[in-house]
Amino acid sequence: MKVSLVTGGGRGIGRAIALALGGPETVVAIGGRTSATLDSTARDLRRGGTDPIRLQMDVTSESSVDRAMGVLREAAAHIDVLVNNAGIGGGEPVEGSDVARWRRTIDTNLTGTYLVTRAALPMMRPGGRIINLSSVLGRFGVPGYTAYCASKHAVIGFTRALALELAPQQITVNALCPGWVDTEMAEQGMRQGAAATGQTFEQFPRFRARRRADQTHHPARGSRGAGRLSRVARSLGDHRPDLQHLRRPDDGLSDATKPAQATADNHRRE
Repeated sequence: MKVSLVTGGGRGIGRAIALALGGPETVVAIGGRTSATLDSTARDLRRGGTDPIRLQMDVTSESSVDRAMGVLREAAAHIDVLVNNAGIGGGEPVEGSDVARWRRTIDTNLTGTYLVTRAALPMMRPGGRIINLSSVLGRFGVPGYTAYCASKHAVIGFTRALALELAPQQITVNALCPGWVDTEMAEQGMRQGAAATGQTFEQFPRFRARRRADQTHHPARGSRGAGRLSRVARSLGDHRPDLQHLRRPDDGLSDATKPAQATADNHRRE
């Protein structure tokens, strides 16, 4: 039976990925902090024939992650697919910025990815897959988003190094770098960024980019973005030990189409 773990699985991109990984003869564990959203996703997984495991988890806390993984170990003997999706957004200029907000962003987006991966690895077998959620902002900078950009750049570095580290165990590691995806977190982050730069939400450049994307029906953005990402994650979650590659093509999604090579050159490609 295929067992997947999706952090931040109660809402947004994580929920879409969890539902895509589900189906008959599958177990999907969803981790998150909010009981109501976890319960909602678990119900939908159950309706689709999936055996859901609901994990109360704060990825910034080592003890919380360890407790959640203990619950998972009691319910499943192994993990086939790990999706490190939990994250937070938002932005503000560095001058006069809130140090606590910076630390929350780094702790959630980067350290959380590390803590969950560290705890999950003993349960992973050859042929396992790890999928880390970065962002197009992990590939370039945006004014006012220093903490978020730093955390998402770091996720790509973590992914590249871990891919080489785990290649001898035939566990592959990929990152997804989505562009605009219409989620509650994304809109909240844009509102924070607009307020921090003295603009209205409608004036904020990322709002205008979102509106253009929606009008042109870009397949990786707009209201259908989460569905597209979930299909990519599902394909990465298939048992294909020959795939180990990280690249950002034009649509901002990871490309996993080249044979694995445990060399640095395989992970330097832009």
